[in-house]
Amino acid sequence: MADIKARLKRVKELLDAQDWQKAYDIADRIVSDDPTSIHARLFLGKASMELEKPDRAIECFRTVAKSHPDQAAAWQGIIVFYGKYKKVEEKSDELREAFKRCLDGLLGEEEKLRPKLVEYLVGYCRQAFLSGDMEGLQSYLERLIRMATGFTFKDARVEGRQKLLRLIIPHKYVTDLAALPEHQRDLVLTTFEELLSEFDQSSLDQYYPQEHLNTLLRLGRTNEADRFARNYIERFETHFAVSVIVMAAIRRTLIAGVLAETDRGDWALQDKLATIEAQHPLVRIGKAIVAYRENKFKKSAELLEKALSPGKGIASLSPAFNVPYMADIQLYSKKLLAISWICLGGAENWKRGVELLKEVEAARLRDWEVYFYEGYGQIETVGVEEAEKTLANGYHLYAADKDALTILGGLEALTALERKDYERVEALSESALLLEEKNHLTHYALFRCLWDLRRRDPRRCIYHLQRSIDIYPDFALPHLYLGFYIWRENSDAEAANQQYELAYKLLPTDARVIKAYTDFCTLDHRDEKAIEVFRHCLQSGTFSQADCRWMRLRLALLCYRNKLWHECISNLRQILRSHPDDRLVREFLADALTFRGNYWSAAGLFEALVKEAEAAGEPSEYSLYRLASIRQKLKMDVEAEADFVRLKETSSTFRGMSLISLAEVELRKARIAFKACLPVIGVECCQKSVNFLSDSSVLRLKSPMVWSLLGDACLLMRYVRPGDTTLLVNHALWDGSEQTGKISLNIRQVLYLATVFYGVAIDLKRTSCRLWERLAAAYFFLAQRVKSAGDVEASRNWTKRSLLAVREMLQRNPYNPWVWHTAGFIVAGSDHSHEMDACRLYTKSIELFRYFELNPTVVAPTWTALGFMYVNKKRYVAANALLTRGQNADPKHPEPWMGQAWCAERLGHPVEAMDLNRHACSIGLAVRISRH
Repeated sequence: MADIKARLKRVKELLDAQDWQKAYDIADRIVSDDPTSIHARLFLGKASMELEKPDRAIECFRTVAKSHPDQAAAWQGIIVFYGKYKKVEEKSDELREAFKRCLDGLLGEEEKLRPKLVEYLVGYCRQAFLSGDMEGLQSYLERLIRMATGFTFKDARVEGRQKLLRLIIPHKYVTDLAALPEHQRDLVLTTFEELLSEFDQSSLDQYYPQEHLNTLLRLGRTNEADRFARNYIERFETHFAVSVIVMAAIRRTLIAGVLAETDRGDWALQDKLATIEAQHPLVRIGKAIVAYRENKFKKSAELLEKALSPGKGIASLSPAFNVPYMADIQLYSKKLLAISWICLGGAENWKRGVELLKEVEAARLRDWEVYFYEGYGQIETVGVEEAEKTLANGYHLYAADKDALTILGGLEALTALERKDYERVEALSESALLLEEKNHLTHYALFRCLWDLRRRDPRRCIYHLQRSIDIYPDFALPHLYLGFYIWRENSDAEAANQQYELAYKLLPTDARVIKAYTDFCTLDHRDEKAIEVFRHCLQSGTFSQADCRWMRLRLALLCYRNKLWHECISNLRQILRSHPDDRLVREFLADALTFRGNYWSAAGLFEALVKEAEAAGEPSEYSLYRLASIRQKLKMDVEAEADFVRLKETSSTFRGMSLISLAEVELRKARIAFKACLPVIGVECCQKSVNFLSDSSVLRLKSPMVWSLLGDACLLMRYVRPGDTTLLVNHALWDGSEQTGKISLNIRQVLYLATVFYGVAIDLKRTSCRLWERLAAAYFFLAQRVKSAGDVEASRNWTKRSLLAVREMLQRNPYNPWVWHTAGFIVAGSDHSHEMDACRLYTKSIELFRYFELNPTVVAPTWTALGFMYVNKKRYVAANALLTRGQNADPKHPEPWMGQAWCAERLGHPVEAMDLNRHACSIGLAVRISRH
């Protein structure tokens, strides 16, 4: 034993002399001789460490620590081993135990022990955090902070405070601070202040000032937060400190509704925040507040939508912004966004605004604007009943606030306006404007009240209209009324159109704006613009089914008026897909099909309407009249006549028109009869036609068509030979007397009466080329009858009148080939000296036929008439060539064949003439049979 002690002493001397190898050898032999020797193992471990034999060293320290846990040197050796060969930052239960054993061995706090104590405290706290064993850690951290004084131990002191904060607040920005004991909360705040007092901008982690401010705000210590934020801006230039000042200013402005003079300096810090992040939500909210106060609701809505959006809005900010300030700002921002949407107008904006205000109301935000604009949005979307419920809630909430009740009276005025209770509207609006003069909706309500009542004080009415526009220029509805006022009072269509266009631009999704604007365009003959607006609205897909229906119907009416048949029919069919039983739309569709030329489709539709009405026992006068008119055009004279007779007997509305149509049917029969050489039947039909047209219900119409048909009936009598049966007419038509009964007229009197009738029709419609053409023909045939009776002078006078009518006719429509044909016929028949003029007129007619590329069969009569002129001149070869052209144009026309037979006979070809006559007779007989 004495030998071992001596050798241990020798080892200690060698270690002090740093002779590591000899010390190692002797200590190794001692351990071999006495494995229980603690000091030998400790000496061996130390020598092994110096000789870079870590495995032997740690083995020695662990053996001693295990057998003698109270041996501090062994634990110190383990600490040295980890410091030299391992990473102290890595988790190690052995190292944590070593630090704890050493700290338990060093219970004093003498100055000489301070370095070791600080070292062991730092190490232990690190290992405790790494292992997650936080029990009793706070006392060690507080001991570390207390021991680590002075500049030497600054890093340890800072680390201790940082770990103490993480111990008390393990999840920053998330930990519920209110659940901490009060002394812990005070400790946290003291630790933050002490920690941040030791740093400057260059050496401080920016998150600690941010976390300190966040903690103060979450604890409700706003004054301290404001003071520290201003301090941190000067010391550290931290971004979050700027945000805190801006948040406070924005919150105060949102709550007060106005920017206070004392907040202008803090408000200006938004510019500094914008240089850091231009799209910061707080910057956007600040700009939105300014835009909102200037009634620039579109801009405020855009900014607030971005500021509140999940992607780049408040929700995307760091967790440091999860403070009560931001919750208040978010709530008030939602209120401003909802009001901006409602003021912008439009079904979608109103709907979104009302829903958002309900959310704000559920958060118990006490603000009269919430109830006012929520009620207005409900008036525009779901109806006045819901708005009145919202108004009742507002009245209940502000029962003790007279000013708020008076301002909410503006909403009650809007509801009363919907109810047309104008006296209440006026009283409530005027009271509300005394407190809130800059409310454009209240001004609008008062204007509408005065406008609808048509008060005699237009200045007051227009003042409130103009004031509403001045306060909020983007409010669409007042622009409609201002445009109407300008148009009605000043007759300034262009200025009115500017107001209507502005209203449409501001609110293109409101059916009221669309209706007013298109009505103005229609009345001001701007159909193209109205059609364009309707097309755009229907393509947008933003309107309800009911709105789309009336828009399509209005568009169809405009297309009908502008002869855009295809689009008109397409829109009507779209309406019928959703409303297949709409009788008026089906009648409208049938009319459009008629004017497009789809007579058979229109007839089928009208016939179905008539049958349905008859089955339901309802009147169908219009459908039956249109069906009869279409059948008349389709030459279904029997069915048409039956329908017109039925209307004449049963309908007072269409009696006159039915009589006119029956007269047209009889005139068509008369033409066929006269061409078939059946004059008796022709006269009977003309007499029936005159009888129909002489009815008082027809004459009262004062229509040029009636007098024209009377003239046609008289003119057809030119086919009757003198002395044959003639017409019976009323005295009122012949001499204007009131005698009852009828007077019988001869052919000359009938033809003269035709000129009178055509003259009356021309007086009613002087621009009609057809009436002048018929008048010229009437004068011509009257001249021929007078001439055949031997009265040459009268014939010459009637002929002159005929030529004058021809001149008027050509002036009315110089591009109608039939007019030139008629002119040639009359000129050729009036005097043989005018044959060259007649030739030129016929030639002009042929040129126009060719120019307009009309059906070749139409030009056959003109070639034939020109050919017969050359027959009369005995120029048979030229006549034959012209007649051949007429024959080629229409082989079924018999007159060219007859003219060719005449030429063949004169040229000495009797056999050919017989063949041509025989063919002409066969064609004529076939034509007469088909006409019959």
